[in-house]
Amino acid sequence: METKEIEINVTENDIKLGKSRSCDFCPIARAIKRRIKKGICVQVYFSLHCNRKFICDMPDTASYFVRSFDDGYPVSPFRFKIEIPKEYLK
Repeated sequence: METKEIEINVTENDIKLGKSRSCDFCPIARAIKRRIKKGICVQVYFSLHCNRKFICDMPDTASYFVRSFDDGYPVSPFRFKIEIPKEYLK
C-alpha cells in the first residue's frame, strides 16, 4: 500500500469538541478525519469499510497529547506528521 506523509493540525476547536477516552472522536481523530475520505473509520487504526486495516505509528508528541487529554490535563493545539495510505486521502 503506497503511503504519503501528511501534516495533521489539531486545532483549538478539535480540543474543545473532542471527547476524552474516545478513539473515534478525540481531538486527533477529528483532525485526521478532515484529511481523509468519508467512510474511513479513524480509531487506533484506519479502516476502509472496516474490513481492511492500516496501522499508523503516531509520533511521541501525539501520544503524549492523547494521554494528557484523556487524563484531563490542559493541552494546546499542535501539528504532527504521519504516513497515510494515498487511497485514504481526500
